[in-house]
Amino acid sequence: MSQLLVKRTDSSSYFPPGFEDMERIAVEQLPGIRYVGATEPVPETGDICLLTNTHTRLSQFSSLRERVTSILHPNSGYDNLLQDLWPEKPIILGNPIRAKAVAEWTLAALFQHQTYLRHHATWPTDRTWPRELISERKTLLIGRGHVGKLLHTQLISLGVPVTVHDPWLNITTYLNQQWSTVILATSLNQESRGMINAEFLSHQTNNFLLINPARGELVVENDLRDFLKTHPGARAYLDVHASEPYTPNYWPATQVVATPHIAGVSKNLIATMLEFEVFALKALTQGVAHDLQLLNDRLTPQGFYR
Repeated sequence: MSQLLVKRTDSSSYFPPGFEDMERIAVEQLPGIRYVGATEPVPETGDICLLTNTHTRLSQFSSLRERVTSILHPNSGYDNLLQDLWPEKPIILGNPIRAKAVAEWTLAALFQHQTYLRHHATWPTDRTWPRELISERKTLLIGRGHVGKLLHTQLISLGVPVTVHDPWLNITTYLNQQWSTVILATSLNQESRGMINAEFLSHQTNNFLLINPARGELVVENDLRDFLKTHPGARAYLDVHASEPYTPNYWPATQVVATPHIAGVSKNLIATMLEFEVFALKALTQGVAHDLQLLNDRLTPQGFYR
């Protein structure tokens, strides 16, 4: 059996100490796999699978292009790869890795907004709670991929009247109308960029709620800031931002709960990611990569990746 070199291209700030040792042990349990760390030189012979992340620029590895047989990208966002895409190479996406965590963050934002629990040190004389139930809010879910499916299932089980918009699944609705809650679970592409803009927001009211764990560029941020200024009751929960890391006071704290791109982070993220990498490499070496989600399959008739 020929040897496959698995080359880690870049590190990440959330990788724990000794991560590459963990990754090496995980992938080299597979026969015919040799791991090459981010700072290690690549042997002069042998097929290569690039193991990438959000910091990777394929142009930096152009000298290896002829030898690269596949690219394993254990992330859901792939914008950075499009800057110098190698369309002839199969690129495996890692959407399932963080899907549950992102879905839980989204539900947490929804419940925190609608059903915030406060401690009562003494028994109140008036036990009224004039809250609006989640099931009473007109909700728009944009995107029904790995995260969107989880959210759709949970919201429907709660009786939430969810309208789904995902044109790539031939599920569409007219977006520029009034909504109570809008949840973004879509990828960033030419059609979705800036979809939450002044025109969209002009149809929303003072009780509008926006939840975005997907991509910051889906929102025209200055349009959202202007909207919030004139709608003091509106709120937004944002895990992703056009500028990251964001500067102090990037968002008005009274109306926005901003988190630093951590919706997909969880205690067992590293273990889950390594399990996915082993699964994907096993599928690649056994010739069953069709069981994986490939970026190549997301090419639209319009010529961009959805």
